[in-house]
Amino acid sequence: MNKISAVGFMAMTAVFLSGCNDNVENKTVTKYGTDKCFVDFIAGKPDAIVYVKPGRVEINGWAFNESKHITAQDLQIQLTGAKGEPIITKDPVRIDRPDIAKAYNNKELTNSGFNFILDTSSLAPGTYGVTLHIPEKNTLFVCQSKKFVVIM
Repeated sequence: MNKISAVGFMAMTAVFLSGCNDNVENKTVTKYGTDKCFVDFIAGKPDAIVYVKPGRVEINGWAFNESKHITAQDLQIQLTGAKGEPIITKDPVRIDRPDIAKAYNNKELTNSGFNFILDTSSLAPGTYGVTLHIPEKNTLFVCQSKKFVVIM
């Protein structure tokens, strides 16, 4: 009887304590589409489809945080192939884009340019879609570039 009581007490204690941690962050991420980005060049070419050899590939363009109308603090680029396995790269080199600041009449967007350098040597040959991600707390702005990298 004592073993059953002890197990019951421990089970009840575990149930009550399981909801006591108020420091748990909300893991739900809400995704929104945005058009406040553009990929200007892939490997120095402005084409919609760019063929590259495996290795270093530079992707240049601009993007900004649509909800705050400022340069995106955190910017990521994603390549997704036919198998659906995304490759994500973070921390691009920032580039001044006074043309974007002027086009949107917002000086806060002067530093909205980016230059990603991706290592594609481990990727299988094939076509990869290019997507930009702008995460902000529990929100992710997703910008489809309408450009593709074909690794030969």
